[in-house]
Amino acid sequence: MITNKILALILSLCTIGGATAGTVANNSQFIKLPLDSIVQKINQGNINNGQIIEIPINNQSPTDNQTGGQAPSTEAPKPEAPTNVVTKPEQPKTETPGTVTTKPEAPKPEQPATNPATSTPSGLPANPNNKSFKYLEAVEKEILTYVNQERTKAGLKPLAWEEAMRPIARYKSNNMLQYNYFEHNTPSLNNASPMDLATKYFKYNTNGYGENIFYSMGYPEATTTAKYLVDQWMNSPGHRANILNSNWTKMGAGVVFSSQGNYVYATQHFSTR
Repeated sequence: MITNKILALILSLCTIGGATAGTVANNSQFIKLPLDSIVQKINQGNINNGQIIEIPINNQSPTDNQTGGQAPSTEAPKPEAPTNVVTKPEQPKTETPGTVTTKPEAPKPEQPATNPATSTPSGLPANPNNKSFKYLEAVEKEILTYVNQERTKAGLKPLAWEEAMRPIARYKSNNMLQYNYFEHNTPSLNNASPMDLATKYFKYNTNGYGENIFYSMGYPEATTTAKYLVDQWMNSPGHRANILNSNWTKMGAGVVFSSQGNYVYATQHFSTR
């Protein structure tokens, strides 16, 4: 009886402590939830396995600098919770101007507060609706507050919120939710890199672009706070390097939540624009 209990305990510890796709096992630290980071210079062909790549400033040549960031996942996450995530049990988403008239129009209902900046450019495929979802607008904007707190402590200039980057980050977060994967490249767009997603598909003009991503499953919506997300990223060397990169001047974010399994996908974008 005691032997069986010991074996069960060992199996339980092995299940909780294993590595998962999208993270790198580290003897000194395990990240509680999967997250990943990347920085790219313009026209860079490969993601370079999640390494931080310095952005060329003042016509200097870029250099590679290994910072210990996590390698992006090459496989889509399985339906079950990742083995290195302590999860709770699984539980069973331009206005066209109207014709001018002399009669006053009836007031139109206000758009929900969770729907700013959700339109996609012409030619960009819309994400499917495989799972119900909502954008956590308040969390998205508040991420900047905690990021700038960390930058101030490090003696860096604060970042400015870039509303034009929010739809890019939202598209990426929702794309990962709807297609059930967790990595920087976007399979539904011919494996477009974060830089390609921004500059080619959303026509965003910048010389450098960075991305942090986050994923969790099984936690209720209320647990997804801006402080929690920033704390998770700051506890990982690669993501911390992104947040504290002195080259960045702008930041945007997109956080999507689905009650179907309590999925959360968060994307944080940086630019030199």
